[in-house]
Formats: sequence, C-alpha cells, structure tokens
Amino acid sequence: MMEDQIEKEKMMKEDLEMQFKAAKLELNEACQKACSLENELDQNKSNKKLDSTCNLLHLQQERLGDHCSFRKVGRVSTDYSEPRKAIEGIGLAGGFSYLQL
Repeated sequence: MMEDQIEKEKMMKEDLEMQFKAAKLELNEACQKACSLENELDQNKSNKKLDSTCNLLHLQQERLGDHCSFRKVGRVSTDYSEPRKAIEGIGLAGGFSYLQL
C-alpha cells in the first residue's frame, strides 16, 4: 500500500513538472511576442515622426513657393488635420517658428 502511494506521488510530481515546463515555454513565447510587438510599436512611432517631418517640409516648400528650386514630390498619404500638433509631437516646433501654422 505504501509503495502505491509513493508511485502515485511520483506520477503527480512528473505531471506537475510537465505542466511547469509547458507554462514556462508559453511564458517565454509570450515574452518574445511582447518584445516583437514593442519593436514594431517603436518602428511605427519612428515612421509617424518621419511622416510628420515630411509633411512639415512639404508645408514649408509650399510656403516658399517658386522662390526655391525644390523638386515637387507627392504628399505623404497620412493627413494631419492639425500640423502644429504634428510638429510639436516630433519636437520641431521651436526649430520652425517662422512658419505661421
């Protein structure tokens, strides 16, 4: 009877160890996915900053008009309803204070 109890406890221990390993593997996969999503978010933030800068430069180009020989480039597809907000979001508002937005 005692041997049966020991065998039963060994099996329970093995089952718990397997559950622990599975949970640990799942946690590692979740951490990797979180890191991947964080990198993607950082990339998206960077892209938005570049997009805002591009739109700002297009606005600046339009204000300068024919006074400069800039080559016309199509506008970026993202539409910013508030250019001042976009400029401030990338920290360039002080550097382009001569623009009246």
